[in-house]
Amino acid sequence: MIEGYVIPVVAVVDGVCSSWGLELALSCHILCASEVARFRVPEVHFGVVPCGGGTLRLCRRVGLVKALGVLCSGAKFSCKQAKQIGLCDTVVSHSTIPNMLEEAKKAVLEMIRERVIGSDRQTSPHVELDMAMKYAGLVRSVRQFTRIGSVLTNRALFAWTEHKIRDTYPRDVTTVYHPLRAVQLAVRYQHNRTAYLEKEKAFYKKCATSAEGQCAQHVMWAASGPLRDYLKEFSMTTTLPPPHLCFSQNAPHIQMIAVIGAGTMGTSIAMMLLYHFRNKRIVLVEMDDARKQSALYDLKRFLEFSIAEGRITRWMKEDYLSRLQLIGSPAEPLPPVLAQCDLVIECAPEVAELKKNIFSHLDKLCKRSCIFATGSSTRRVEEIERATQRPDLVIGLHFYPPANQSPIVEVSCGPKTGRAVVHTVVELMLGCGKHTVLSYDRAGYTGARILQSGLYQAYALLEDGCLPYQVDRALKKIFRFKHGVFELEDIIGVDAAAMARRNRSEGPSSSLPPRAVYDIADRLVQKGTLGRKTGEGWYKYRYDRVTPNSRSRSAFGTTNKVDNRARYALLSTREMVPEVSRDVEILTMRVSKEKHIMRRDVDNKEIIERILLAMINEAAIMLSEGYVKHASDIDCISVFAHGFPMTKGGLLHYADHHWGPKELVRLMRVYHRSLTSHTFPAPCNVLLSMVEQHLTFEEKFPPL
Repeated sequence: MIEGYVIPVVAVVDGVCSSWGLELALSCHILCASEVARFRVPEVHFGVVPCGGGTLRLCRRVGLVKALGVLCSGAKFSCKQAKQIGLCDTVVSHSTIPNMLEEAKKAVLEMIRERVIGSDRQTSPHVELDMAMKYAGLVRSVRQFTRIGSVLTNRALFAWTEHKIRDTYPRDVTTVYHPLRAVQLAVRYQHNRTAYLEKEKAFYKKCATSAEGQCAQHVMWAASGPLRDYLKEFSMTTTLPPPHLCFSQNAPHIQMIAVIGAGTMGTSIAMMLLYHFRNKRIVLVEMDDARKQSALYDLKRFLEFSIAEGRITRWMKEDYLSRLQLIGSPAEPLPPVLAQCDLVIECAPEVAELKKNIFSHLDKLCKRSCIFATGSSTRRVEEIERATQRPDLVIGLHFYPPANQSPIVEVSCGPKTGRAVVHTVVELMLGCGKHTVLSYDRAGYTGARILQSGLYQAYALLEDGCLPYQVDRALKKIFRFKHGVFELEDIIGVDAAAMARRNRSEGPSSSLPPRAVYDIADRLVQKGTLGRKTGEGWYKYRYDRVTPNSRSRSAFGTTNKVDNRARYALLSTREMVPEVSRDVEILTMRVSKEKHIMRRDVDNKEIIERILLAMINEAAIMLSEGYVKHASDIDCISVFAHGFPMTKGGLLHYADHHWGPKELVRLMRVYHRSLTSHTFPAPCNVLLSMVEQHLTFEEKFPPL
């Protein structure tokens, strides 16, 4: 209907425009966007394709090559990028809605004058109306009769795209091919709109009802739970929704954010805040001068890599560094500038007394409205609340490394945390593009405890007869995890994992078996091979990035002079490629010999089942203890934090649909009897009660 109007219809976009909103905008004759507008076609993440003729309109507007890039990636892109590819016709400044509409009207009239009569001079209103009608007719004819590409080039493009997808994704994953099939349908039926819409509708239904599509939809629906809850709460107190989707106005009352600690996690959090909030100042506090210089070097190097890849520009790098303030010294560990901060995020080592001491001093220094966020992964938020005079403004924030790339954050609410503080932090994290999981104040975060249970079985498998790469290969190649457990521990830090284990063992109770399996990991910590941040852990790491041409000559002369023990940046997991470490393999076999353990062959089925069953058992215990309310929260954490394949729906969704509670308990009892309680845990009471009541995780702990 819109495409057939005689007078041109203009779509003015502000904020994020995606899915059906973008399909509606594409049907208009002219698309105008504000400076803060973002575009996205996220259907590939849901296992479906655009419907209502959206794919055909996108191909006609931007061409096949760019349309395939937009549909296959599902990533956000800015208004400037949209204008470069031809999706957006004109860009106006972001302002109030009436002013923006008026500016859009002027910009559209200027564009029509220039395209119809070749000049931007002023004309009378009736002439402008006539030009507008001519332009609408021109757009209609172009979209209806213009051929999309040619037969030869289209076949070559489709073959090349399918080859790239096949090289990038596993063969058994079919959802990634859906955008390509949708574009092929658009090309085949481009001149028969009725037939195309019928074929597109049938293909959409096929995608939406497929097993992989339903798993992906389950995960994405679970991930949007806090956002739905936030909007529901906000709609009760105001007439219009907040501008939470507008990147320049997230939590406007928070103008200055401080990050305490310039280690691996603190540096990546600072980078994340700099990138997503263009109007906020970031203060990175570190008292050690060497670590401070190392953090600044890591930030600059990551920004240079981003420029070389074309993700940011030179002036954006200068803007980031100008808004970053790196302060602190041994004489003044907490400088007076922190009194101006609206939010303080603590990333100090996992030492309880150190954290309490930091927050007690911050409580005296910072203004009364400042929010305190602790990044502790093993301590309760209540302990920090007792160290301050503002318990209602204390909250837990657990980022998964690297914080600037990991798509999830866990928000832990203390017993006295105010609801307004939770909403502010959730809004801020949504502005960072994070999926937010709300958990309750318990010892240790949800994702950390579940991973520890899986790692326990992985350590035991090493002593029994496996090598690190065998365990990770089974999880990645057979089950399709994004990262193996040892590769994930290298990203987190072998020392950080060891400290978390120690703090958990000091707690009131532990669900882990009594067997001591940490000898190999502890010796890695003693050697100083702590993971990616030192360039060596369970694996050795090398850079896998093309050197920019402007620096190739200098790099050639300095490559062999780099110290192998230098601290590596962990701002990007794409920078380094793991290689098998023979030293770790020798250490593994030596520990088995010292413990008089006869090593045996372990097949991939046992590796996968032991790790997954232990993680499912731990997740069931945590649900019963009230860490999180919904089983879908565990699915969200397992996919976005641990790398569980999205096409399987998450840890507990997979347990429900692949095994079921009865089969889960049977398998756990088999391993419990064969390996004894010394190595493998018995099924927890929650699983036993689910079998008696004939309930699944989704039924016992329903989603939001």
